[in-house]
Amino acid sequence: AATATTTVEINFPQILILYTFDQIDLSVDAAGLADAITTGTTACAGDFCSDQGTADLTGTGLALDGSDTLDADIATGVGNLPGPVTVTVENAFGVRALGYTSYTAGVAATGTTNDAFGSPSVTTPNYSGLQLSTGNLSFTIDLSQLSGGSTESQDYQITVTGN
Repeated sequence: AATATTTVEINFPQILILYTFDQIDLSVDAAGLADAITTGTTACAGDFCSDQGTADLTGTGLALDGSDTLDADIATGVGNLPGPVTVTVENAFGVRALGYTSYTAGVAATGTTNDAFGSPSVTTPNYSGLQLSTGNLSFTIDLSQLSGGSTESQDYQITVTGN
């Protein structure tokens, strides 16, 4: 009997595949927004919310002489808007790669700048070859820049580079 050993070689290309969503639609309900911007207990029915605070209004006695004025100063009890709120979308993108030993990820705002959105960031997924690795997208929302009760949007470009 004759035997022989044959070596089979397959040359695979170096490849990096980035999986992303075309669009990520997020919603905030009225109660969630009210809780983010109000320190007291907020009651919401649909889009309408009320917050009666934690204390009653008390003031100086009225003279009832026809010219009494009382400054309720509701702004002091309500307080300022909180600073920017961080939003993290976990597993927002995925990567598969072959022929690299690692990769780095970055993100930048593109298109028309929306002042309500702060600087974005991403986590760099752990390199695991052709097994899917996922990364998170984070950004901030400046609540003081919101107006009109409309949809706010910002385009982000995620870049993954193989090393």
